[in-house]
Parts: sequence; C-alpha cells; structure tokens
Amino acid sequence: MIFYERQNSEREDFYVAYPFNECSWPLHFHRSFELISVTSGSIQLTLDDRVYELHANETAIIFPNQLHAYKKVEDSCTSIVLFSPELIGHFSTKYKGLLPNSPILKAYSFHAENVQYTNYYQKKAFLYQMCGLLTEHTDFFVEEKHTVPDSAIFQILSYIDAHETEDCTLSALANELGYDYTYVSRLFKNKIGLSFTEYRNQQRIRHACYLLEQTNAPISEIAFQCGYESLRSFHRNFKKITNHVPNDYRNT
Repeated sequence: MIFYERQNSEREDFYVAYPFNECSWPLHFHRSFELISVTSGSIQLTLDDRVYELHANETAIIFPNQLHAYKKVEDSCTSIVLFSPELIGHFSTKYKGLLPNSPILKAYSFHAENVQYTNYYQKKAFLYQMCGLLTEHTDFFVEEKHTVPDSAIFQILSYIDAHETEDCTLSALANELGYDYTYVSRLFKNKIGLSFTEYRNQQRIRHACYLLEQTNAPISEIAFQCGYESLRSFHRNFKKITNHVPNDYRNT
C-alpha cells in the first residue's frame, strides 16, 4: 500500500519536529523534505527501490516525493523533522531533479526537542547545516523519471488526496486524468493492494480520526466534511477500519 501524506507543506515556512519511537510506517510520499534521526536502536528505511538499515547516531535525508517506509528492526528512538522546500530555497533549486547517492549521514543525530525552533532564521540555519553535511559526503545523480504506471499512481494518489472529501469516484478520477476506467482500476489494485474505494475510505477515516481528536465538531458534521453523505455509511466504514465507533474513538 502507498499513500500520499497531506501536510501543511504548501506553507513556505512549514517546519515540524517530533519524536517517533518504535518506528514503523508504510510506503508514502509527500511534498516536504524529511530528516529522520536515530538516537538508539535501529530501523529499516526503504527509499524508492533501495533498503537501508539506520543505526544509532545516524540521520537520513529524504527528498520531496520520494517513496519511503520505515520498519522496526529493534527497540529504537527516532526523531523526525519535516519542512517545506522553500525553507532551503537555494539548495532545493540547485539540486532539483537530483538525488544523493548516499542519503545517510553517519555519526550525526539530533533529538526532536533540541530542534523545536520557532525562529525562522534558526530553522534555516539548522536545515542549511544539514544540506552542507550532505553535500560534503556524497555525490548526486539525476533522478530517473517515473515509468508511466508509477506516474499514474502519483497522479491518482494526489487526486484522491485533493478530492477525498468531495464526491470522489473512480470514473471522475479517470475522466479528470485522461485514463481508461478499467486501466486505472486494475493499476490501482495491483500497485496499492486495495481497491480504489477501500483506499479512499481509509483516507477519509484517517481524516475523520484527526477531526475527532482535534475538534469538538459533531460527528454528523465530521462525516459530511470527510465526504460521506450518509451517516450510516460513515459509521459502518469507521467501525470496519478502526474497530471503534466514532463516539468511543473520541472518548478514548
């Protein structure tokens, strides 16, 4: 399964740092740059078609729209920083279309609590320091263009992310992107491992979980905001995906 991770990275000053322990996360991609630093233990990092093992005191730099996943190898403590390309505008412009041969910085790590910068210039100083470390220790290669199926998957996932709270159907998606309906359906199932409807519902319920946690909005309003016209369908899908009913999820 692959999913597009929506963030606030369209903001030019987007920057977030947080601890991420017992690290496991499925294949995904996003517009942001990402730093993942291991301070104890080890994790497996899948980055495009390469697999790395990241150990304590090592940091990986992930470029925008690179497919990546994490898998726990042993008990570990990690920290993640996500930030918009605009915060390192000179670097992201100069190295656009390039990827590092070795994205791992050895003998370097950081704790999330130590890089919780609120000052714009402190953020840029830290991030450009990371850029400097990366360019000092590795060469870069030209990023291969995605094959047609992979390009289609990126377009499809991005479309779902943008329209998941609307009347998002496979036929509308196929028409919008100019693909044959049957081709898109088969491609999606083969690449993602779920049907279009299953994936769309998972994305909608993920968004609903966030709204239940972060807002006091009525459940009926959240269902509508997440693209459900029927409260019954919302409850059925929520229970199927989370094993909870929305009220219980909010209370716990």
